[in-house]
Amino acid sequence: MAIRIGELLIMQGKLTEEQLEDALKAQKERHEKVGEALVRLGFVDELTLIKALAQQLKMLRVALDLTPSIPAEVLKHIPGEVARRLRVVPLHLKDGGKVLGVVMTDPSNAAQVDELRQLTGLQVEPMISTPSQILRMIDRCYGVSQDG
Repeated sequence: MAIRIGELLIMQGKLTEEQLEDALKAQKERHEKVGEALVRLGFVDELTLIKALAQQLKMLRVALDLTPSIPAEVLKHIPGEVARRLRVVPLHLKDGGKVLGVVMTDPSNAAQVDELRQLTGLQVEPMISTPSQILRMIDRCYGVSQDG
C-alpha cells in the first residue's frame, strides 16, 4: 500500500502528527486536498510538499524557475487558456514528437491527463512542480493573465 503524503512528511521529520491531524480537520471543513491544507496552514512550504509528492508518486519534479524557455513548437500543443484552467505547462516533446511532457500541480489527476491526451492527440508524460512556479511559467510563456 502506498504511503500517504502526511505519513511520508512525518517520516521525513517535516511534519508532526498533531499538525497532520489539524490539516486533516481543516481539509474536511474546506473541502480541499490535504496538501493544500498543509501549505495554507503553514505547516510545510510548497517546495517541501512537491518534493514529497514527487517521491510518493515516483514522478519527475521539475524546477520551472530554472527552465530558461520552452520552444514555441511545444507550447502550441496546449493553448494558453487551457494551460491556465488546468494549471499545466507543456515542457518538451520526445519519442519523435509522440510524447508531450507536461508539468502539472496534480499529475495523478487522470481526468486532466486524459483531457490533455484528447486535446493534443499525443501521449502525455505528467511531471510535477509547485503551483506558484507553474503559474509564473504560464505567464512567461503565454503572457500575464488579465483576470488576476
